Amino acid sequence: MVEKVSALEDEIRALLMKEEKSEMITGDFKISIRGDGQIGVTELPRLNLEQLNLPLVIEPEGQKKGESQ
Repeated sequence: MVEKVSALEDEIRALLMKEEKSEMITGDFKISIRGDGQIGVTELPRLNLEQLNLPLVIEPEGQKKGESQ
């Protein structure tokens, strides 16, 4: 089991190095290389606004919410 985990960590590390990245987001997880060289896996919240790619609604200056032009 330890050998499989080590092989998987090596594969992830090689993929990140090939992409010239220290982290990547896949599905609901962020996979990164920590400062000590170990692989870190962080579960991301499902309602992460960056992942939803919602358009920003910017109101013109001087116009208050509910007012029409």
